[in-house]
Amino acid sequence: MKKEENVLIRDIMIKDVATATPATSILEVSQAMLANNYSGLPVVDKGRRVLGLVTEYDLLTKGTAIHLPTFIKLFRGYPVAKGRDTLIKGKLGDILSFTVKDVMNTEPMILHDTDTITTLVETLSQHHRVSPIPVVDAAGVLLGIISRYDVIKFYASMLHQAE
Repeated sequence: MKKEENVLIRDIMIKDVATATPATSILEVSQAMLANNYSGLPVVDKGRRVLGLVTEYDLLTKGTAIHLPTFIKLFRGYPVAKGRDTLIKGKLGDILSFTVKDVMNTEPMILHDTDTITTLVETLSQHHRVSPIPVVDAAGVLLGIISRYDVIKFYASMLHQAE
């Protein structure tokens, strides 16, 4: 079992991560978050350099006026009431006109793949709303993401190994 201070973020981060670009539609980013069970996606340029982060919080608070992942689930699961579909389509059109650049955080918390899990835990404890966090190399290129869930998985694994 590795000692906690020797565990690097790269050892526990999610490496194969879905991403968005500033031009990605809110619908696409919401579907990617739902499909991957992520609470946020890194926003990258063509060279995979991190430009920002879009989270469920951003979708809820920055102009869409609705928690879009929940809305998509509801919209798929329930028939639209007759006579109200025009109103719903109008509101949906307003929401769907947003792109990631309209709602993303352009100054996200970022960690490096060489940071330790101790640094990660300190960061998450000091910044309660931050999660996930993009993980980059020295050049700022996205290598993965890390979240509170990944920390819990790591500690659960350590406890299991200790038994």
